[in-house]
Amino acid sequence: MAVVLNVIFFLSTLALTSQVKGSAARKVFYGIGLVMSVVGMIALIVMSGWVAYTAGMISAGVSLLGVLGLLFMMTK
Repeated sequence: MAVVLNVIFFLSTLALTSQVKGSAARKVFYGIGLVMSVVGMIALIVMSGWVAYTAGMISAGVSLLGVLGLLFMMTK
């Protein structure tokens, strides 16, 4: 489940690449969404057990905040 969430947020962040041309806040949200989803996928591949799942879910949550922040900046 955590891998699926990280992959979804990674792909949705990549889909919003064209919206990054703007303020610094958009670039920050884009970076957060992209980097944290990659960190979550790497953590789930390298680690095992509940630690990996927890790290994957935390990074998926932070990545979701990045994607939502980018979407919010698009609507302003």
